[in-house]
Amino acid sequence: MSISWETLAGRHDCPYEVEDFEAAGYALITAQVLYESESHQRMYYQIIQAYRGQYRERLSDLGFNFDLNEVGRFCYVFPKRAPKTMLPLKETLLILTLRSIYHAKASRGELNKGIAEVTIEELESTHKELTSREI
Repeated sequence: MSISWETLAGRHDCPYEVEDFEAAGYALITAQVLYESESHQRMYYQIIQAYRGQYRERLSDLGFNFDLNEVGRFCYVFPKRAPKTMLPLKETLLILTLRSIYHAKASRGELNKGIAEVTIEELESTHKELTSREI
């Protein structure tokens, strides 16, 4: 059973108000991703990080999957049962290009904490090379 925001906010060691918990949840659902590095999202991220179990439970009850990436310092939600849609060909090709770049960088040991950094120029040239199309 989840603990209410009122109970959490009423604890002597909790610096947040009920409205802070609600605002953080609203921000996460509407933005879908919150980053600690973004100044306008930082407090929301920190609240959700500190009380991730409560947010995970509540978001699950609302039909969302929730995850928090400690390395990248971001959290995100996505629907459990989103309607299936077909991606346009351009988007599909872009995703496959990104996957190809990731695989190549991972194979060469060029990942930084699991992240493959790529420049716009590298993305454009790889996309054109693989698909014979402009992005």
